[in-house]
Amino acid sequence: MNLINKQEVEVLSTLNKNQLLTESEIGAAGVILYEFATGDGPSTRYFTNADSFAISFMSSPGMHWVLNQYMSQYDSLSPFDSCLNMYDCRYQFSPVLVPFDLTTWDFSLNQHFATWEGRNFSQIIVGSFNADIQYVSDSTLQVHAWNKTSKKSLFLGLGNRWQRPLPLCTIDQHFIFELSMGDVRRLTTCP
Repeated sequence: MNLINKQEVEVLSTLNKNQLLTESEIGAAGVILYEFATGDGPSTRYFTNADSFAISFMSSPGMHWVLNQYMSQYDSLSPFDSCLNMYDCRYQFSPVLVPFDLTTWDFSLNQHFATWEGRNFSQIIVGSFNADIQYVSDSTLQVHAWNKTSKKSLFLGLGNRWQRPLPLCTIDQHFIFELSMGDVRRLTTCP
């Protein structure tokens, strides 16, 4: 809390916050962190293709992994197919501590290094998430990714979740966006 100047943030109107959430990945990260730390703001935020936070999230190591999981169902010549929708895929950014699972540590460390190297602030804020990928057309997929940021997730699965308006209470982020076949190819070829 010493890093956050409450008076300066309180000066921001809802319009200013919405502008930061839409136009700046770092600004959106700041707003989300502030609202999480203080218990202010809405309990759920939605991000789309129009938001810089979502655009950054689309190219995160987590989305790279999820899209590769989805695309592994196809051979190189297959078009998108509505029979291959993927529901509730889990991307685990942090190692599993409860119950302790040593096998999750190597993947987690690699994902953390890739995220910090790429300076992907949206992935840092979101961490682990679930995702659905659905067929829209032969050239388009719709992705819905969601996450609960909570005191429990902050402390790696230890403790309980708190509800709003307490500080460190649970907030949800939802990312809903469409990707073209070109976007999917681009996002699955580079981490």
